Amino acid sequence: MPFVGALAGFPARLIASQEGEVAGPGAAERPPVLGLSTYLISYTRMDNYLTLETFGVRARSRSKAIKAQIEALRHVLTVGTAWMPVFVTLTYAPEHDYERGDITHCLNAMTEWARRRGFKLRVSWVAEPHQSGRPHYHLVTWVPYRLRLPKPDKQQWWKKGSSSTAKARAPWRYMAKYISKDSVISGMRSYGARGLEKEGQRLTRMFRAPDWLKPRLNYDKSDIRKHGAIWYDYGLYLWHIGPWEFVRFAGGALIFKEQPIQSGSFDAATGELYPFTNNERGVQC
Repeated sequence: MPFVGALAGFPARLIASQEGEVAGPGAAERPPVLGLSTYLISYTRMDNYLTLETFGVRARSRSKAIKAQIEALRHVLTVGTAWMPVFVTLTYAPEHDYERGDITHCLNAMTEWARRRGFKLRVSWVAEPHQSGRPHYHLVTWVPYRLRLPKPDKQQWWKKGSSSTAKARAPWRYMAKYISKDSVISGMRSYGARGLEKEGQRLTRMFRAPDWLKPRLNYDKSDIRKHGAIWYDYGLYLWHIGPWEFVRFAGGALIFKEQPIQSGSFDAATGELYPFTNNERGVQC
């Protein structure tokens, strides 16, 4: 059941054709399937059961993760400093092959450059695979307006080929162009971030939460984790179970059964769960 975790973060919005498959540009929006999105996925609904085809699930999950990282990085930038977002592209020369640690070496050098200039590097990156087997890396980072980020290849931060830098006007739209493809290299990380720290990691998890859960969160306090079918909010000591229960994985499809959303509180010391009753304010049971 390799795709269950990826589906857990899908938003509620669902755009589909009349046949129940994802529609192209200009398609009319139908009533959403609560808590799930079938971006690039066919679906069939019968009574209280929902069947999702798994085509494109990984790309959609990766897309949402990178968008959440970029939003979180923007929120944790130091207040009082004017920041300029910068795009960076790293490409391999024909005589060089991909090796594990290539992107890490470059990021370490960029991090040290930022440290020496008095600020912390915050960057999100995605790998764009190519048929040659050598990916391109696309990064978005933020530097103080008083500074200019050098080209990584000119500084020997990137030794495998060429690089380019440019001022970013729409970081998320730029990164989204390179997310829809799966990795062509086994074991290669396809995206990542640096500089999120504890608060940025908390915000990333919130931004990735499914839409049915977001109204139940507190922006300043909630700290969510998912264990099995249960979402735990360690900031508010609440737990939630979503509207779809996984039934089985069969024939390349995920089958879910609709259920009421459940919420309650929990004891942080013992882990014991206490369900809310129907008349408790603001809780859907």
